[in-house]
Amino acid sequence: MKNDHWPPGTRIYRQIRLYHYLIRHQDGYRGPNELKHFLSADTRMIQRDLKDIRDAGLLNLKYKKKDDNYIDSKEAVFTQKAITSRRREHLLRLRRLCTLMTQLEGPDLEEVDNYERARYDYECSLKYSREDPENFPPEEIEDPPELPDFPDIKAQYEALFPGQSQRTRQRDFKTLSKAGYQITYRPEYKAYLIQDLIEDEFDDPWASP
Repeated sequence: MKNDHWPPGTRIYRQIRLYHYLIRHQDGYRGPNELKHFLSADTRMIQRDLKDIRDAGLLNLKYKKKDDNYIDSKEAVFTQKAITSRRREHLLRLRRLCTLMTQLEGPDLEEVDNYERARYDYECSLKYSREDPENFPPEEIEDPPELPDFPDIKAQYEALFPGQSQRTRQRDFKTLSKAGYQITYRPEYKAYLIQDLIEDEFDDPWASP
């Protein structure tokens, strides 16, 4: 199934998704046919994307013809070649975004869901008790549920990339969200939630696109 939540022809989104897929399938098949289906891209485009991922110092993969698979070759380092300022800016941005996907720690979404259900039940109990205290005695209402832990994602970002502006951080979070790695600010918690949806729509690598 194709992803309808991101611009399929935009390089940065495609490369984020490619990197995400590669690091989550390190011990399995991640050959050209599977990657082409996942990204809806041709082999040449994937090779260019892999070069950007390597030059950004993220992963250094080599195609192994015998296994028809991309495998780790050696440790990746940021390119030392002379490149244009525009390309350097793109590689630094790609490195930053992919690093955020692997390094940011968000709250446990199951705990957040459980809290929200418990909070709803608690507020309903309060309402019933106010309206009908005889059948819903206030003293029988349980204590309100405790908030789950909300790691400070903003502080994590600043620790990983000190000196980056708030505008850059907001733009980075928006780009990742468009790629399917959703980072959403919840004002009621004064905190960010992270929901990884990148592969939710990708069930069968050999299904018809």
